[in-house]
Amino acid sequence: MKLLIKNGKIYQERDTFTNALFIENGLITATGREALGHEHALRREEILDVQDKTVVPGFNDAHMHFYQAGLALETVQLHGVSSIEELISRGRAYLLDRPDFQGTLRGRGFHQDLFKEKRLPTKKDLDRISTEFPIVFTRTCSHLAVVNSRALSFLEENNLLHPVEGGSIMLGTDGQPNGIFQENAISLLDHLYEEPTVETVLRTLKNAAHIAHSYGLTSLQVNDIWGDSKESEIIEKAYMEFSKERALRIYHQIYIKSPEDFMRRIHDGFKKTDSPFNRYGALKLFADGSLGARTAFLREPYVDDPSTQGMMTLPKDILLEFLQLCEKNKIQAVIHVIGDGALEMVLSCFEKTAAPGNPLRHGLIHVQITDEALLKKIQSLQLCVYAQPIFLHSDHRTVALRVGKNLADTSYAFGTMEKLNIKVAYSSDAPIERFHVMENLYCAVTRKDLYGNPPEGFNKSEAVDRCQALDNITVSSAFMSSEEAKKGRLKEGYVADLVVLEDPYFDVPDEKIKDVRVFITMVDGTVVYSKESH
Repeated sequence: MKLLIKNGKIYQERDTFTNALFIENGLITATGREALGHEHALRREEILDVQDKTVVPGFNDAHMHFYQAGLALETVQLHGVSSIEELISRGRAYLLDRPDFQGTLRGRGFHQDLFKEKRLPTKKDLDRISTEFPIVFTRTCSHLAVVNSRALSFLEENNLLHPVEGGSIMLGTDGQPNGIFQENAISLLDHLYEEPTVETVLRTLKNAAHIAHSYGLTSLQVNDIWGDSKESEIIEKAYMEFSKERALRIYHQIYIKSPEDFMRRIHDGFKKTDSPFNRYGALKLFADGSLGARTAFLREPYVDDPSTQGMMTLPKDILLEFLQLCEKNKIQAVIHVIGDGALEMVLSCFEKTAAPGNPLRHGLIHVQITDEALLKKIQSLQLCVYAQPIFLHSDHRTVALRVGKNLADTSYAFGTMEKLNIKVAYSSDAPIERFHVMENLYCAVTRKDLYGNPPEGFNKSEAVDRCQALDNITVSSAFMSSEEAKKGRLKEGYVADLVVLEDPYFDVPDEKIKDVRVFITMVDGTVVYSKESH
C-alpha cells in the first residue's frame, strides 16, 4: 500500500517542518522533495492533499486505564457535578432512561471540592437514588468510592466487609460504615460487579477506540491488567483479540499485588505476546493515594486536615523486593506517586536498586507534590516522569489548601522538569480525566483550567511551550516504551501514525489550543478516523 501526503505543514521536530510524506506498507519512506518525486507514479486515490493543514505525529497517551475509561462512558457521568443534589439527580435520570435496570449502578467522576456542600457524599445520599440494588460512585481520582446501603448490606451478608491493608472503610458518627471506601479497600467492591466476558470487554474497547481516534490517539500505554484475577485474564484475552483490529498500539503496564504473584507471572511469561499492537512492558505499582481524597502521602500533615498525612499503600520493604525483581528480570517499573512523602520513599528505593543510567527506563507516574531537592534526585537517578497537565484543571483550586502555598509553588513543576532534562511524557490517566489530548496540551502551555482560570496561570513559570508539550505526548511517550527510534516522529523509517489537524496548532493563540480539532487520524498508514465521515 502506498500513499503520498502533500501540501501539509508537517511537524518533524522543533522548528523543522516538511511539506510531504511518502508512505509504503505503513512506514514513512521519504519526506519533502523526495516524497513528491513519487507523485507521477501514483493513482489519484494514493494521493492525499491536506491543503496546508498541520500534520503531527499520532498522539501517545503514556498512562491511562483504557478499558476502565470505556466502561466509564457507559455509566453515570459525574464529571462536573456541582452539588450532591446534582449527583443524586444524575443517578435518578440515568435510571429513568433505563426502567429495566438490574445489577449494580456505577458512576464515576465526582469531585467533592467542587460541590456546593463541600463534603463527600455518603450512603444516605446514594440511598436517595435507590435502595433496591447496589450503587457505587467513584471519585474522579479512583482512590475513593461511595456506596449505598444495599451495597453495604450485600458485603456484610456475605462476610466480605473486612479491614484491608493500605485501605480504609470510613465510619460515620454512629460508628457504622458510612459508605466511603478509600484506596485498597475499594477492591472489596469488586464483589458487587458481574464478571465480564471477552465479548463484552472487546465491545467496550472498540467503542472507546472510536473516541480515542477522534482525539488523534494512535498509541496507548494502559494499566488495565490487575494481577492474576479472573477478570484480568478476560481483559487480557480481549486485548489480544483487539490487537487484530490494528486500531491502536497498546503497551501494557501491569499491576501485580505481591512479589510472590510477580514471580509467578515472570515464571509463566511476563510478556504474553510482543505484537506491535499488543506489547507488554512494565510492572505498575501504587505507592500512595490521591491529593483530592487526602490519601496522597505527605511528609507533613494536610494543611486543611492536620489529622492525616495520607497513606502509603505499599510498604517500603515490599517495594524494594518488587524493584529488585524488576532489575533481576530486566522488567520496567512504573510507580504511582503523588505526595512528597511517598516520592521521597520511592526515590530512596530506586537509589538502592536501579542500575546507573536507568537502562530499564523506570518511571514515576504523577509526581505532583514536589520540591527542588526531590526533582534533582529524580534527575540524578535519570528516572522518567509520566505527568498529567490536565490535572491542573481541577487541582489548581485546591493544592494550596491541601499542602500550603510554599509547597504548592514547587508542585506540578513541568517547566522545572524540562530545565533539569528529566524525560517527561504526558498522559490523561483516563478515566480520571477525559483522554482529550488538546485539553491536556492547553493546560501544559497555559497553566489554566478549561475555563481560563486563574487568568494569570497557576505558577505560570512552570509552563512549557507548545513544541515541548507536543513532543511529550509523541516522541517522549514513545521513549517510555523504548520505541522512540520508530514512533513519535514524522521522518523516514518511522511508522505512519499521524494526525491531520483541522486547526493550525502552532499558530492559534494559547487560549485556543484546547479547541484544536482533529481532521484525520491515521494508524500504520491507514485512515481510522476522518471528520468528513463522522
